[in-house]
Amino acid sequence: MHHNDRRRYEMLVRVRDFGTTYGQLFPGSTLAPQAFATVSTAVDNIQAADVAETTASVAARATRKQEAKRALHERVLLIARTAQVLPDTESAFKAYFTPQNMRTDQRLLATARQYAQGVEPVAAQFVAHGMPDTVVSDLNVLINRFETALRDRGMSRDQLVQARGRITQAVANAMQAIAQLDVIVANSLGADAFVRDAWRRSRRVVYSTRPRRQPVETPSGAVEGSGTTSTAPAPAVG
Repeated sequence: MHHNDRRRYEMLVRVRDFGTTYGQLFPGSTLAPQAFATVSTAVDNIQAADVAETTASVAARATRKQEAKRALHERVLLIARTAQVLPDTESAFKAYFTPQNMRTDQRLLATARQYAQGVEPVAAQFVAHGMPDTVVSDLNVLINRFETALRDRGMSRDQLVQARGRITQAVANAMQAIAQLDVIVANSLGADAFVRDAWRRSRRVVYSTRPRRQPVETPSGAVEGSGTTSTAPAPAVG
């Protein structure tokens, strides 16, 4: 949730709580209950969208992708290194397990799939050199994990946009209800100073602002921008 949306959300929670505390004071003929219900619904929707936004965080998905990529890359290099020392293997076999350019995601996946196929017929030799019995299935798990991370990262961008859109819409709906409540509170409970002040505190949105830079005072007698101090010339001695 963006910083300003977070501030508005905190205000909506206070307004909802105000309705819970003072709602019974409003005449039944007013639209106050409906307006407070709109605010309460908006709070629930924002909470749900905020969870979805956090889950779909691009930064989080990027980290997951990098972790999956690193794990797959390390395993591919380990398999290639092991293949070079297997006894009784032809040069073509070792060349098959010579890592190519794996800078792109797709090249890494293609190389990993190639290795999974190449290891399977001679998996026992890799196991004899310290790799687990599940060397092929483990590699396939890492391949699938990386593919999923790539796919989820693309999906998360759409989910992130949708979540933020739901937050924006919920805030807009709530602000319309609060505009109604501003009038209803003033008309119905304006004579009650305590409730009126409580309403003002509840619906106030506090935005943080950066302090303005104070202008640098120029010393007396100094020329601005010169970096030196100007002094009057000494009188001539005659």
